[in-house]
Amino acid sequence: AKTGGYVAGGAAGAYVVLVGAAYLIAPGLAASAVVAGIAVLLGIVLAIGGLLYLRGRRSLTVIDSESEAQVSAE
Repeated sequence: AKTGGYVAGGAAGAYVVLVGAAYLIAPGLAASAVVAGIAVLLGIVLAIGGLLYLRGRRSLTVIDSESEAQVSAE
């Protein structure tokens, strides 16, 4: 879960910086196209990182529930 969170957080931070740069560089069409392409890739990385994070959190929740049930049974 931590790795997914770090990936998602890093991609989100880079995405915000890149969108800010695109706003400043917008008059240059070629530069804007390159920045937009990179932004799309970072968006994909953000989505994948978010999914990994959620998947990790869900599996940890299941493990915690099973541990609590085992302790209660004893």
